[in-house]
Amino acid sequence: MIRPALALGLILASGPSFAAPKAAVPVATAAVPPAPGAPTSTDWRIPDPENLLVIETSKGRVILELAPELAPNHVVRVRELAR
Repeated sequence: MIRPALALGLILASGPSFAAPKAAVPVATAAVPPAPGAPTSTDWRIPDPENLLVIETSKGRVILELAPELAPNHVVRVRELAR
């Protein structure tokens, strides 16, 4: 069985638009303002280490933040399974 994400990647990679890029297009060097609603430096915060789940895979590390205020029972069960 092919996973949907993998199938999408195969479709995109095999399409005619997956050709080598043509000549480089010059990029403007002027500062671009952030998009509306884009995060700023004041939006960053330090997550609670008790609510972090770190998964090591062959492709690299995945870090998830659990949200007990949104799904307390799920967080309890995930913590049990992770331990």
